[in-house]
Amino acid sequence: MALALDQVRKIASEERLKETFFNETSRVVSFAPDSPGNARINVYYSTGTVGTCLDHPRQGKTQLFRRKVDLAMLRETFRNPRVHTDRGYQRVKRQRRHQCVICLERDSELKLDCGHDELCIQCTDRLPRDQDGKVTCPLCRRTSAIRREAPAAGGAAAGGGSGGAAADEEVPADEEAAARAQLQRLQKEAADIAAETADVHAIVRGFEKKREDDAAALEQQRQAVEAARAAAYHHEKAAEAAEILESKRSSRGKKLAFAGLPHTDHIKGIFSEDVVCIATDGNATITIYEHAAWAWTPGLPTALHNKLTGRQKTLPRPTIVALGSESRYYIAFADGQAVWHGPGEMASVLLDVALTSLHGGVRSVAF
Repeated sequence: MALALDQVRKIASEERLKETFFNETSRVVSFAPDSPGNARINVYYSTGTVGTCLDHPRQGKTQLFRRKVDLAMLRETFRNPRVHTDRGYQRVKRQRRHQCVICLERDSELKLDCGHDELCIQCTDRLPRDQDGKVTCPLCRRTSAIRREAPAAGGAAAGGGSGGAAADEEVPADEEAAARAQLQRLQKEAADIAAETADVHAIVRGFEKKREDDAAALEQQRQAVEAARAAAYHHEKAAEAAEILESKRSSRGKKLAFAGLPHTDHIKGIFSEDVVCIATDGNATITIYEHAAWAWTPGLPTALHNKLTGRQKTLPRPTIVALGSESRYYIAFADGQAVWHGPGEMASVLLDVALTSLHGGVRSVAF
């Protein structure tokens, strides 16, 4: 968006700004207020870009560029150089930290064509000049032109066009050069920020890792406590179960005494404290154990022998057994079922016991 140069100058005059610099080649014209201050407005009138040079309270000298500025926005910028739009980018002017290499007292203010800029105005004025006004650089001894000078007494500073920049101001570059300089600065800042971000991220990650490690350690402690509680609980339950089992074994008896029975050694071999029931008919002896197993000596009634040897292990275990003369027997199982061989009235007797018993059925049988 090009701006008419005469219109730019007209608006600047209406807003009481003075023209301080003009370069037709770079298509830039600069203005500054009549009152003392550090504000300078560079108008790149061929593209509609406006650069405002200001003293930032934290960043020092800065230049804020606004693109595609129309005449109305230009007037607003002339009135308030600090006004912001959403079409700008900022360039921070390099802050000088060098002292003049001659006097070692004042800050350097000028730059020579050779590239050295460690000279103040007063010392530069004392340097001898050739017929073209060039000076010999005290550092590299090259004959160089002064690129920036202090204003002459009572007049404008040297420069192209209608005016020049003040000695403590930077001569406006053309817009492309300013944009490229800004791009380089932003790229360097981006690299610095990326490096700093990586460092800060590493610090943050360190704290996160410590929290994760602390949480993992706390979880391990919690699991260890839970495991200890579970082990204590199972130990307690096991102790209770063992106590109950011992009470049952003690109540039914854990020792066996007998006399006059055959297969003495065999009987002694099949008896232990986990026997829940034992029966004999004077010839054969049978035992039933807590773990649902059973054992017998030779001579067991054939019918009972067949019942036990042919019984599947998945069926309910036997709980009560009794033996009698004449191959009589009675055996009950954990599901309440029972089989027997006995007198004819035995069925009615067992039924009567089942119906009238307060303890859930037959506890023992004797023939």
